[in-house]
Amino acid sequence: MRITSEQTFNHPDFLVVGAAKSGTTSLHRYLTQHPQLYLPDVKETWFYHSYDNPNQSIHTLHPGLLPRNLPAYLALFEDASPQQRCGEITPSYLQFPVRTIRNIQRFHPRWQDLRIVMILREPIEKLLSHYQYVHRRNLDPEGLNLYDSLKREPERRADPAMPTDVFYLQNSLYAVAVEAYQTAFEHVRIYLYDDFKADPNAVLHDLQGFLGVDPIALETTKSYNRSSPRRLSRHPLLAQATRQLRPLKQVLPRPLIDRLKALTTRPEGIDPRAIAFLKPLARADVLRLEKLLDRDLGHWLRRYETEGYYQPAD
Repeated sequence: MRITSEQTFNHPDFLVVGAAKSGTTSLHRYLTQHPQLYLPDVKETWFYHSYDNPNQSIHTLHPGLLPRNLPAYLALFEDASPQQRCGEITPSYLQFPVRTIRNIQRFHPRWQDLRIVMILREPIEKLLSHYQYVHRRNLDPEGLNLYDSLKREPERRADPAMPTDVFYLQNSLYAVAVEAYQTAFEHVRIYLYDDFKADPNAVLHDLQGFLGVDPIALETTKSYNRSSPRRLSRHPLLAQATRQLRPLKQVLPRPLIDRLKALTTRPEGIDPRAIAFLKPLARADVLRLEKLLDRDLGHWLRRYETEGYYQPAD
């Protein structure tokens, strides 16, 4: 697609590219408080990586809600004032770095000046949190447990109808994506979820400087989009029935909805085979991240040295 002069306004000045389940929803709420920043109401646009992607599952899940072309994408920023810096937060940009970077460079007239932001969470903790999210919302069409999902992920990635949320390894091993963004862009700022959770104000102060706006105090006492610590397991047929009953949520009384949910779910612990499968992969990824970030990540690596693995709190 050729970019015309009329299409060069209101391109984003910054992108928060991930990672999912690492505080990006809270970050979106915090940054929208800043008068010099403009973020669209649609937190995740999916534009740069869904454009020309054979996997269009996100548009199937959210028909008509997300931009499919450049004019529709730019329209999300049309209410920004000339004095504001525009940006958006789409964690899946970290999941599809090659396609995302290619489309940014294809469509963005000032891509060399773009600010890229990441928040990275310890991979296994992040993956378990993502697994909770998927099963709580019945996003897995096959209702697989985590271990079976991990073993079948290569096959599932080849299915263009499979929701990308179930690509747990692609969602949670970051080193390849981090290196790709560091190579493609001059301005990349990377934070750890541990730091953001412990002192969000310190991270936000630094981030505001990176984005080129006046650092101001933002309200950070509330966090958003926290996953329930309860494990949910659904039989595939029950999961399918639950999805088909979603429209009834608008008319059924809440106690009945809760009762139906209780009948189709049960608490589940994480299969220790899944953790054993993940540990060497996470360790290799974190060791590579240490070099890319030039930061000691021993507090992550030590988690892989014990027999067990704690369950994430969110």
